[in-house]
Amino acid sequence: MSEDMSKKMMNLTLHVQRQSEVDLVYEKTGLDLERSPQGVFVSNGEEGLQRAADEVIAKLGIYKYEHILVGGSTGLVAKIVKYITEKGLDIALYEFENSKNRDPQTNKVKFNPINIRRMV
Repeated sequence: MSEDMSKKMMNLTLHVQRQSEVDLVYEKTGLDLERSPQGVFVSNGEEGLQRAADEVIAKLGIYKYEHILVGGSTGLVAKIVKYITEKGLDIALYEFENSKNRDPQTNKVKFNPINIRRMV
């Protein structure tokens, strides 16, 4: 029995998505965002970037998602976009639009998704 992937969104990030993020994606797109991350770590240099891209491309062939949340490495996202467009694949890529707030105690920037937008 084949699962209908047309209403699911792959979490191709390195982070478990919070329920608020899952809810935001559903509210804005009607898609069910997978909470578990399937992203890959990008090691240093062009070779590390290419290894990560190859791993992602293999996942695209295995999992058959039509909708994918990406984030993180700009170089990796660019390689994913290039692969999808060159192959003419019917895969939509999305990214979160975030508000950014600096925690005054830790001085770390916290990202809070406020929207999701389609990139490709």
